[in-house]
Amino acid sequence: MEPYDLRSLPEEGASIDAPLEAAWIEAALNEGIAATEMAVVPTGPGSLKLRLERAGGERLDRPIVRLTGALAVDLSTSCVRCLADLPVALRPRLELTCFPATEDPEEDAADEARVSYEGHMLDLPEVVREALLLELEVYPSCADEAACGDRTRQLIEDAGVAPGGPEPDPRWAGLDRFRLKSE
Repeated sequence: MEPYDLRSLPEEGASIDAPLEAAWIEAALNEGIAATEMAVVPTGPGSLKLRLERAGGERLDRPIVRLTGALAVDLSTSCVRCLADLPVALRPRLELTCFPATEDPEEDAADEARVSYEGHMLDLPEVVREALLLELEVYPSCADEAACGDRTRQLIEDAGVAPGGPEPDPRWAGLDRFRLKSE
């Protein structure tokens, strides 16, 4: 996916109906995540259906643009409690008005809901990334709390297994630094 050159936006508007590559989704949604066990992994390509229409503006090369559409992305992540794999279906709807950036960056920054673009390029990848990130749960967890609780208790018990027993789950390795010296 590339930024959209608004100089090529026809008067009647434009439609974009394209797949979202799994590699792009993974890179976009996991940027800056240090804990790989909390990463989200696409289970396949996603889809993008957008409509861009002129909504005004004084200059043809810097119009106010109305962006509407929908995204569909299926992911897998881990439960924050029991570390079980969780399927996640993201289906955000987009309804944005995009304005040309002003001469005053503070004015653009003052309105957090304002989507602005520089020059004549609308950064569609960033708009899509933000829409997907806003749909993700911060602390994804299992829907079946009883089963999740049972798995969590089992993980805690397994983390203290004596040598020669089953290997503890490596995702719990960070807790080793909190063990008491008397253990």
